[in-house]
Formats: sequence, C-alpha cells, structure tokens
Amino acid sequence: MNFQASKIFVPGDIIIPADCDMEKWSVIACDQFTSEISYWEEVQKIVGNAPSTLHMILPEAFLGKVNENAERMNIYRSMTEFLQKGKYKEIKNSYIYVKRRLENGLIRRGLIGCLDLEAYSFETKTNSCIRATEGTVMKRLPPRVSIRESAALELPHVMVFVDDPENILLSDDVAGDKLYDFDLMMRGGHIQGYLVKDINEIKNRLEKLSAPAELRRKYGESEAPILFAIGDGNHSLAAAKLCWEDMKKRFGKNMVSETMRYALVEIVNIHDPAVIFEPIHKVLFKTNNGAFLSEFQKTFSDCLSLSEDGESSKKVEVIAGKEKVSFYFNKMSVRNIIKICEEFISLYSSEYGGTIDYIHGSNEAREKASHDNNAGLIMPTIDKTQLFASVMKEGVFPRKSFSIGNGRDKRYYLEARKIH
Repeated sequence: MNFQASKIFVPGDIIIPADCDMEKWSVIACDQFTSEISYWEEVQKIVGNAPSTLHMILPEAFLGKVNENAERMNIYRSMTEFLQKGKYKEIKNSYIYVKRRLENGLIRRGLIGCLDLEAYSFETKTNSCIRATEGTVMKRLPPRVSIRESAALELPHVMVFVDDPENILLSDDVAGDKLYDFDLMMRGGHIQGYLVKDINEIKNRLEKLSAPAELRRKYGESEAPILFAIGDGNHSLAAAKLCWEDMKKRFGKNMVSETMRYALVEIVNIHDPAVIFEPIHKVLFKTNNGAFLSEFQKTFSDCLSLSEDGESSKKVEVIAGKEKVSFYFNKMSVRNIIKICEEFISLYSSEYGGTIDYIHGSNEAREKASHDNNAGLIMPTIDKTQLFASVMKEGVFPRKSFSIGNGRDKRYYLEARKIH
C-alpha cells in the first residue's frame, strides 16, 4: 500500500494561447451535447476562423455525419499551424490551479497536471491505484485513438477525483501569477487559472494524501486502495492508455518518449461542494409498455417493497405511459440497483422492442417516459462520498450511472501539451 502520489500526478510543460480571444479559444468537451447538433453549430458560428480548440477536436455529435478521415487531417493541420505561428506560452514543469465558476454560481477548484498512465487501468476488475468509475464502452475508443496517435498536441477534458475530505490538496494559497481569466462561451460560466507558485508544496500534499496511515484511515486495511478515480473523460484517458501500450509493444518501453506515458488532466476534490452528482435516468422509446410495470415487479419481487424501510432503502420510480409506481430496494447498493435496472430494461427492450436513451434531468425523463408507448426508470442518486469505497469493494459502476453537474459544467478545452 505504499504509493508515491507525487510521481503519479506530476507537473508538465503546459501550453496556453497568447494573443487570442480566449472565449473563442475554449470549447466544451467533445462528448457533450452529442444529440444536440444545434449546440455545436452555434459554437461554429461563434468561433468562425478564429484560433480555437474547436479546430483541434471532433465533436461526437458529428460522428457518422462527416468524413472522419478528412476531419482528422484538419485537426492535425490546425495543431501544426498553431505551433508554427508561435502564438502561445509554454509553462515548463508546472501545475496550473483552476477556479471555475459554474452556471449555478458555485466555484469548483482544480489542479492541472500530468497523470501517469502506467498507474491507470480502465478494466472492470483491477488493483490499479487510478481507476475508472464507470464501465468503458470499447467501441467509443477508436475515434479517440486514431486522433491521439499522430496528434501534435494533447487537449485535456479529463476530470479526475481525489478523495480529500480535509481539503489537503486544493486551496487558494497555492495560486501564484494569474494566467487567464475569462467567461466561457455558451453559458459555461467563468474560469481563472493560476501558475502554482511552489510545486514542491503540491508534491508534499500529494504524499500526505497517499501516506499509508491516511489510506488506512479512509479505507481500512485494503491492499488495493484508489488514489485517483476518473470522474469525466474516461474514454479519452482510456484512448491515451491504449496509445501508450501500443507504442510500448511496437518500439519497446525504453525506446518510447516518456511524454506519451502521461496524460494532461484536471484533479478535483470529490468533496468540493461544487461537485454535484446527478443520476442518469433510463427511458425506453417506442415499445409495447403494457407489461413494463408488472415485469419489473415480478423480476425483483424478492427485494422490492412499496414503502421506504429506513436509510438503506433506495427508490426507483417506474413509469409506463400514464402508469407510475415508486418501488424501494432494501439493503442494496446504488451501484447494484443501477446494474440490475440496466439489465432489466435491456432485456425488456429485446423482448418488447424499443430504443433505450439516457436522460439527465428527472423531470425531462418523467415527461418522456409518460408518453404512449414509452417507459422509464427514474434512478436514485449516488452518494459521492462513498464512490471510492464502492468502486474498491464492488468494482466500476455500469456506464451512464451518474453525471457530474449538468452538461455546461463539464470541462472546457483550454490548456494543451505537446505529445509528438
């Protein structure tokens, strides 16, 4: 249980643009608003031909709708032009301290640095000290891998959690010179970034967090504690991991640039009040919903009740058109409830037809599930303070288990790092 956290999350040579419109430069993560092309069309109008990270990513909303090979070439060209024009500042061997004011007014604090991919695994069962929290969908990795493997720059949107209830790591006293301060486009709030004035102080705090006594205090005598858990952007981090492993196989570990061994990420304290976990609900469209309620009750008859039974009870609201019933699962973890509900709705759709979608807002999910020939499950909220312990005990959550705030609260592309 001896980890050197200061060697797992390290300072990097971080690039930020100079002499450009920062609001146009910074756009939201590519995996947001995937079903709302209008959002990305509006971003395109705002950016135009101005220098922007938009020209260096492929929003997933456009996957299958554009020539992806041509788009990848455009991305490489944009990165090369940005570097050749030299309109950027490279901050050597540094961390950046970030303060992000969200749409709801709360301030989320973070730390930009480089995470060691050797210590990370996205496998369902792993003892790695950096782990995914939700299941990885392998078919989502190839587009990311194909871009990263030849890209000149890395643009991060990965948010990584640290379990720091005493807030040892992230506080305003680490902030030095201000690097940027601007409004994010499309109601993304406001962001400020500061050069960390003493990287040794950060390293000392990381070592304190990963000290054996601290890990025992939080997790008992576990032989495989988690230091960092991936909150957002796991598929991008998984793609970086695949690229690194592929390069090692092709060239040998000692012949590969250490640059590719790391990924630029933002560390966030899971106990930060601005980190709000919201459930993701399941809606089944265009199905024969006549048996949905009865099949749900029959499937889980041994662990359901119609009334709450103490704090261990977790409510799932089951909707089939105009019918609605609240059921309570007793003495079962939220992770396992999400797992069995996902299995149920998948099996139901295979027998009765329909398409499953994942909806973030409970009111929106209820409205959609209440239409004729639709059905849905309104899921319980995960206790964020138990996320690390739950993943250590039970493994990763099923995909689409939770969201960290709303879509506009996700990380925007801003900083970059040379990787080729």
